[in-house]
Amino acid sequence: MDVIEPVVNIVKDVVPTVKKYFKYQICHNDYVNEFQEMQTQLKHRRQDVEKGLHAQLTQPGKIAKEEVEAWLEKADQETAEKLVEDLICKRGCFTYICSSRKLDKRTQSLTEGIFKQGEKYTSADESLVVDTPSIEYWATVFEEKQERLKHQKEDVEANLKTQRMQPGKIARKEVEEWLEKAGQQIGIKVEGLINQGGCSSLSNLRRKIEELRQIHEQGKEFTNAAVILVRDDHSIKGFPLLVETCSGRDDIQEKILEWLKGDKVTRIAVSGMGGVGKTTIMKNVHNQLFRKRLQVA
Repeated sequence: MDVIEPVVNIVKDVVPTVKKYFKYQICHNDYVNEFQEMQTQLKHRRQDVEKGLHAQLTQPGKIAKEEVEAWLEKADQETAEKLVEDLICKRGCFTYICSSRKLDKRTQSLTEGIFKQGEKYTSADESLVVDTPSIEYWATVFEEKQERLKHQKEDVEANLKTQRMQPGKIARKEVEEWLEKAGQQIGIKVEGLINQGGCSSLSNLRRKIEELRQIHEQGKEFTNAAVILVRDDHSIKGFPLLVETCSGRDDIQEKILEWLKGDKVTRIAVSGMGGVGKTTIMKNVHNQLFRKRLQVA
């Protein structure tokens, strides 16, 4: 009897888990449908909240609450069509179990989290807006976002500098464009935006703050050290050669380089006994010329 009771308790604990995982395996499509249904409901709730927000924004001197804007942005992310594909495991013996488990957890998270949170925003009595802050407030926000973008730009430039140490590599076009846009935004003086006065200054500030936010969001990809920021420079041919140290032959190398730069010598013959360093000298000459081409490029 003393042995049977612990076994029974273990079975009671294990059986529900086994049944749940068995259900994950055979009811995979049901979990996909439940998640997509939850996404659809969240999308409809988002539309209702956005409609109510637009109605309240018709009042003069009002802007959306930060928490409402954050909820709308989060709802956008959670209703993305590609999200269900990202949650489905692509490989493995337990693909359906893995995917169903992730979908089940995400569905519960949406139901108890953002969907439930958005319920209060659909109430007719809930205020979704606040009075427009002073222009000084927006000026401070603008400068804070500028500083944030400045630090992000420095991180991207540091990553780019490290990756460009590889021979024959230059920055990807989209990285160069992002750095240029970030530099332009960082260089804007807040005084120039508020000197116009009145509603125009406030409108300019808020528009520029949104531009800073968008550029900062785009730059998140480039701050990841695992992301490739460079591409091959096809204008530069060749590559450096591995070569041993060639001591005591600098005068010969310099002489060959001098002849190559000039027009008088059209052919150079390097002769000598085997092992004296003919190949090593010419490899060093090649590498020096290659480095100069990189510097020019």
